[in-house]
Parts: sequence; structure tokens; C-alpha cells
Amino acid sequence: MQATWNYCTQVPGVSAYATLTGPDGVAQVVADEIIAPGDATNIDDADGNLIGLSIVQGSSTACASDATKTWELKTNLYCDASVTGAATVDSVSIVDCSLVVNMKHDDGCATLDVSEYLGWLSENEWAIGILYLIIGPCLALFGQQWFPWVTASLVAVFVMGTICSLSLAFGWMTSTTGTIVVLVVALILGVVAGILVRRNIKIMVALLGGVAGFFLGALLFALIANFSGWTAVWGYWLVSSLMAVVGVVLSYYIGLTLVLISTAFVGSYLFMRSWTLFFPGHYPSESQLMNDAANL
Repeated sequence: MQATWNYCTQVPGVSAYATLTGPDGVAQVVADEIIAPGDATNIDDADGNLIGLSIVQGSSTACASDATKTWELKTNLYCDASVTGAATVDSVSIVDCSLVVNMKHDDGCATLDVSEYLGWLSENEWAIGILYLIIGPCLALFGQQWFPWVTASLVAVFVMGTICSLSLAFGWMTSTTGTIVVLVVALILGVVAGILVRRNIKIMVALLGGVAGFFLGALLFALIANFSGWTAVWGYWLVSSLMAVVGVVLSYYIGLTLVLISTAFVGSYLFMRSWTLFFPGHYPSESQLMNDAANL
């Protein structure tokens, strides 16, 4: 069988990052998951020394030899400081239901023990889920009644959430210290943003429309990514930003009606997202969509 894989873009003709092609010429999907923050695990030698990193990308393709498993691509990137250009492929093999690729590169010489220092927040997304679970229903049910406070709080939460998602995407929260610093900065900037918009009702309405539009854009892109496999990060920002602009424009024309619609939608969206954080893996998070930088 012929193995084909690509970490930067999906294999042409199929929505997958790795395939196996048999004698009949039919390509079987081996991996269709993007590489997200926190996916890497350590490869240690017999003495416990870190010698490389391993990344597994799964799929929904059933394995014929074991009905309880699905196909996956396992990449073992071993440390070799002398290889700084294209990675050297040592071997490609099929082990059970895994396409195993062993490579060497300087990037495998990790300076961070990822097993020990995975960001707490990236491993415990339920913490954000609890926050969304509390805020979502309150925002959806009482958004118009508590408009000034709700909008200021929503802007603050939006700023904090965006900062945390970007930080996760860029790997700034892979250590405990980094996570604490990012959370403190996000909290300060979020509170400041909330206080500033609370002083001007026109700005509040416009920003409410923009935030609602951005969330709607994120939801639309998540649906597009799920059904088409298109996960280009520029597409995420384009769709979300365009919808945010549409929300700001609509706020100028329909004002109070937008407040009612926006708070109901954003509150419902946060409530829905809270459950996807309690049961991760079935819905692409904002940080995962932002992190697909290879598809810029």
C-alpha cells in the first residue's frame, strides 16, 4: 500500500491529512484531525531522557483488522540537531491500525517537557465551560433587561476569551507560569474594556452587535470546517470578522431589536459551547481553529 501524508494541507482529492492507497487505487483516510495545542507527548529513552516528540492524528475510518479501533497517523519526531531543513524520514510502517512515520529533525529536540508542562487550561477546558454555563442562560434570558451591565460584562468576557484562545493557539499557555500571566492580563484588559464601554450607550450597542456577529461567524466557520474539512485560519478570521462588521452595521439600523437578538443568541451560544468544553473532541474549539496556522 502507498502512504501519503501532509502536515500543512490536506491531501488533494480527499478531506484528510494522511491516506493509504491500495492496489485498486482507492485512497483510504487514515487521519483527518488537525494538530492542536497540547497534542504532543514525550518520547523518552530507557533512562528517562527526552529524545523526541510524538503526535497522533486520528480519523473515523474503521480498521478492518480490529473493529474496536479506527485508523490514525502517528508521527514520531526524534531529536537530531544536525537536521535543520526538511525532516529526514527514517521509516514508514503500518502497526495494527496506525500509520507510523519516524522522522528526525532539530524541532524534535524539545526544550520543554510537554508531559509535565501542558497548559492547565488547555487540559481543563471544563473551567471555561463552567463560566459559559453560568453566563449563557443569564445573558439569554435577561440580556435586554440588564442591558448596560450585560453588554459591559459580555465585552469583558469576549476580550478575555479572545486573549486566552489566541494565547492557547500560539502556545503561550503551555506552562503554569504562562497560564497565570495570560489569565491575569486577560482579566485586567477585559475589566478595563467593560468599564470603558459602560460609559457610552452607542458604543455598547455597536460592540454588542460586533461581538454577536463574531460569535455567529465562529459558529458558521465551525460548521464549514466540520462538513468540508476546510480549516484555514485566515478563513476563520475572515468569516468571523465579516460577521462582526455586519453586526456593527445592523446595530446602527435596528438598535434595540439587535440588543434583544444579540443577547439571546450569544447567551445561547455560550450555553451550547459550555457543553462542548465538558465533552471535548467533537467540536473544534476557537483555539484549534486559530491554531491551524499551516493553512494560512
